[in-house]
Amino acid sequence: MSSVRNILRLFVVMLFSALGASMAVAAPMDTTEIPFYQTENTPFSQAADVGFTARAPPLAVAKFEVPGGVTPMQGSAFALHGQETVAALFGFVGDHKATNSRPAHLTSHPDAHTVGRHGPQVTDQQLETRALTGVAPGGSTLSGGAIPRLSSTFHSEGAMLRADTVMRGQPLQDAIAANPTATRLTIPPFDAGENIGRGYRRIGSSNPNNVGRNGPPERVDGLSHATATVELNPITGAWETITMFPALP
Repeated sequence: MSSVRNILRLFVVMLFSALGASMAVAAPMDTTEIPFYQTENTPFSQAADVGFTARAPPLAVAKFEVPGGVTPMQGSAFALHGQETVAALFGFVGDHKATNSRPAHLTSHPDAHTVGRHGPQVTDQQLETRALTGVAPGGSTLSGGAIPRLSSTFHSEGAMLRADTVMRGQPLQDAIAANPTATRLTIPPFDAGENIGRGYRRIGSSNPNNVGRNGPPERVDGLSHATATVELNPITGAWETITMFPALP
């Protein structure tokens, strides 16, 4: 029996030796080659922090305003607050505020001419021409060609809109109370609370043929009052502005 066990042990040893030798000479399995790249260090230099404020093309008006404030651009980022438009991209900050839009009642009346005759785009030359001839920007005239007592314009869009807001407070309520059945009202000069415009005062009478000139029209700066004419829209219930302009107190 012992010889049989020895023969079996020898057989097992020879079997394992044969298996090990076959694995050693076996062909290697396919492998996927993984490429490695050398790391490249790119030097960077710190740039100076450059602050800038974007600028818009020059405007023909003293100011361009709108509710809301703007945080100036610093570096490549900026923030907007309140009601802002793309105008903020052009650097309107501080006293130059932008507005989204005019209220509909300022231009919805078919005879509305606040913006066309008294908006901030009106020049001093146009004001002086009207003070001398009665001809308003756009070529219109008052009844009979009369020359108004004062030919005036708002300094800015914002000044015009703020004056409109003031007018629609107590001044309009007082006019309604004084004429409760009227659908067209003239708001007498009211204090807008700020310098809203400038104008030229006529010399002589309102008759364009009998002005009695003694020199050029008198320029009046720092106008802080305005007057307006409004009419009730029976469909919308809104008091639509026909005209509003800086006025003498």
